[in-house]
Amino acid sequence: MNIKIKFTLKSLALGLLIAGSSANAQTDTFSSNVLSVDDIAAAANSFSVSNLATAAEFSSITDLKVLAANTVSFDYNLPNDGEPGKVLIWYEAMDVDLTRKPDFSMNLPNHKGNDFVLTDRGINFQQGIYTIAITAGQADNTVAATKTMIVGQPAHTGRSTLFVSAKTKGRITAVYNSPANVVADQNITWFRLFEGEKLVGGNLMIQQTRPPSRSSGLVSMEFAPGTLIDGQTYTLVLNPGPTTQAVSASYTFQYTLQ
Repeated sequence: MNIKIKFTLKSLALGLLIAGSSANAQTDTFSSNVLSVDDIAAAANSFSVSNLATAAEFSSITDLKVLAANTVSFDYNLPNDGEPGKVLIWYEAMDVDLTRKPDFSMNLPNHKGNDFVLTDRGINFQQGIYTIAITAGQADNTVAATKTMIVGQPAHTGRSTLFVSAKTKGRITAVYNSPANVVADQNITWFRLFEGEKLVGGNLMIQQTRPPSRSSGLVSMEFAPGTLIDGQTYTLVLNPGPTTQAVSASYTFQYTLQ
């Protein structure tokens, strides 16, 4: 079975065909293959699935520009609910390196920003390698999106994305993606499903108690038939780090069985 998904990014419309064969995945198991979403399509903040009322919030860093040797600007997006985040920078790191303290840290003013300017006299973005990250909460290990720079040139991008790929009377299967090296904290429930559209503090319906071991992949959540009501709206959230207040991606959908 194929599911056709239409992404919308400002005036840009992209079509993506995704195979829905994941319905046979076992609960509490994770795909050994890394699944990713196209770099451009993943930047979308909302999209619609045919015949379903669907919305998503992704985390991303886009349109990064070097304004001077020690100054950059970029747009960023984080889900609106949850803790305020931070911007972190690691020097001489191609990806997030949670084994050491970031070389730069500051609070973000809000959950979304356009042409956000970052300046630090101790940094020369035109030399060396830097990984810029934004977090979904105050803890450093809630990294939600990244952008790597090599001698002043933007290189690869990491984003947090989430969508439900299959639904049955007793199971929901979802595909998730986080930046490289961002894996689940052992003390947190990474996937939580709420009734309605709330991302934090809503009526909790289902939670995945076993954390995944990879930054990206597939997760299946089983539940007793009748737990979810056909036609009702639910929101699945991705919670990195040590707190459920830090939401890096969400997916709101109608639980419609066909």
